[in-house]
Amino acid sequence: MANKKVSLRNKVTLFTITVIFACVIVLSLIYYENSRHALMESLRSELRDVATALSMSVTPGEIREVLAQGPTSKAYWDMKARLRGYTKVGMGKIYGVYILVPTGRKDVWEFVADDVMFSPGRTAHIHEEYDVTEFPEMRKGLYEPAADREINQDKWGWWLSGYAPIPDEKGEPFAVLGVDMTASMVNGLKKQILRLSLLFLGLGAIFSIVLGRFAALTLTRPILSLHEGVSSIMKGKYGKQIDIKCNDELGDLIDTYNEMSKKLSQLDKLKFEFLTLVSHEFYTPLTPIIDGIEQLKEGKLDLNDRQSVAAIVENSAKRMHRMIKEVLDFSWLEIKEWRLSKGPVDPGGLVREMVEKYGENMISLDVDADLPLLQLDRDQMIRALGQLLDNSMKFSGPHGRISVSVSAVNGGVEIRVADDGEGIEARDIEKIFDGFYQAEDLLVRRHGGVSLGLAIAKRIVDAHGGRIRAESAGHGKGSCFIIFLPV
Repeated sequence: MANKKVSLRNKVTLFTITVIFACVIVLSLIYYENSRHALMESLRSELRDVATALSMSVTPGEIREVLAQGPTSKAYWDMKARLRGYTKVGMGKIYGVYILVPTGRKDVWEFVADDVMFSPGRTAHIHEEYDVTEFPEMRKGLYEPAADREINQDKWGWWLSGYAPIPDEKGEPFAVLGVDMTASMVNGLKKQILRLSLLFLGLGAIFSIVLGRFAALTLTRPILSLHEGVSSIMKGKYGKQIDIKCNDELGDLIDTYNEMSKKLSQLDKLKFEFLTLVSHEFYTPLTPIIDGIEQLKEGKLDLNDRQSVAAIVENSAKRMHRMIKEVLDFSWLEIKEWRLSKGPVDPGGLVREMVEKYGENMISLDVDADLPLLQLDRDQMIRALGQLLDNSMKFSGPHGRISVSVSAVNGGVEIRVADDGEGIEARDIEKIFDGFYQAEDLLVRRHGGVSLGLAIAKRIVDAHGGRIRAESAGHGKGSCFIIFLPV
C-alpha cells in the first residue's frame, strides 16, 4: 500500500505544535526555577529583617546577666518569655527564636536562651554547646545580618534560619540572635509553585495544539522569531529585535514587539539602577532616624543628649528630603510637556551670582566682557549650574579648587566648570549624564546621593537647545563640564 502523503499544512502544524510545546516546557521550568529562587531569596530576606529587628531589643548586659545567674534565675525565664513572644512575629512563619554566644573555642558556641517554655526535650539549655562548623551563614551572622541559603538540619529538626548580630557596647561582635522557619512551611510554598508550573504546562499544551492546528507556512518564521524574542524577555534578556518585515497585522505585531522590547530594556536598566541605588541611599539616613526616635521614646536622655539625637535625626531627614526632591525633579523633567519660561538673561551675571552664592574662596571666576544676552529660563538654568557646582564640590573635597569661566564662542556662549578632583574614567564620560548612573561600585562608593544631578543639568540644557559634555584626563586628574548655549 502506497504511503499516505502528508500535506504541507499538517507538517507545519505538527512542527509548530512540537516547537511551541517544547517552549512551554522550557518556560515552565524557567518559571519554576526562577520562582523557587525568588521564593528562597524572599524568605531569606524576611528572616534577615525579622532577626535584625528583634536583635535590636536585646542588650549585651541582659545576656551577661542571664549567663551569670543561670537557668533558675528570673532573668533567664524572662528572656525565654520574651523570645517566646517574638515567635508571633511574621504572621506565624517564625517557629523558633534563640540567642547564641561564641566560646573561646573555634566554631563552638553556647546557648543563652531560646523560646521553648514547656518542652524540655526541645529546649536548648543555657550554656549548651553548639557546633557551628557546618553553618557558615550563622557564623556570618556574628558580624552582619544573614540567612541560610538552603534548609539545614540539627537535632531539633529541619529549619531555614536567619541571623543578626548583637554587638557589645564597643560595637564588637558579641552574640547572635537566630530565628527559625520550619522546613515544612518552606516545602509547602515550593509545592504551590510546582503546582502552578504544572498548570501552566497543561494550559500551554492545549494552547500549542490549538495554535498549531491553524498555523500556516507564511506564519512559521515570524511566529518562531516572536517566540524566541518572548523567551528572551522571560529570561530577563531585554532589547532583542526581530528583523522581519510583513505588510499585515503580523508585521504590526513585530513592530510593536520591537518597540516594547527596546523600552523594556531601558526600563529594566533604569529600574535596577533606581532600586539598587535609592534603597541603599535611603537606608543610610533611615537608620539614625529610627535609632534616634527609639532613644527619644525611651526618655532616658538628658537635655544635651536629646538635642544631639534630635540634630542627628533632623540632618538625616534633611538628607532624605534632598534625595527625594532630586528624584521628583528628575521625574518632572522627564515629562515631555513641560515648558521653559524664557527671557533675556546676562549669562555672565547669572554665573557670577551662582559663584557668589557658593563662596568665592573655593571657586575662581573668569567672565568675558560684552557677552551677548541669551534667551533662558533663569530659574532652570540656575538649577543646572547649581548641579554642576555641587558635583564639582562633592568630588573635589574641602581643599579642592574649582574654576568657572564664561566666554563668547561662535554662535553662542560657553560655560566651563573645571575642578581638580577625582576625575572621570574614559568609559564613563558618555554615561555620567544618564539618570542613576554610578561610576563607583555601590558597595564601596564614598559619595552619597542618587546620581541625578548631571542628568537633570543635561535635560535643562537640552531643553534650551544647548549642549553639555564632560572632559577628563582620567582618574585623579580632575574633570571639566562644558555647557554651550546658543544665541
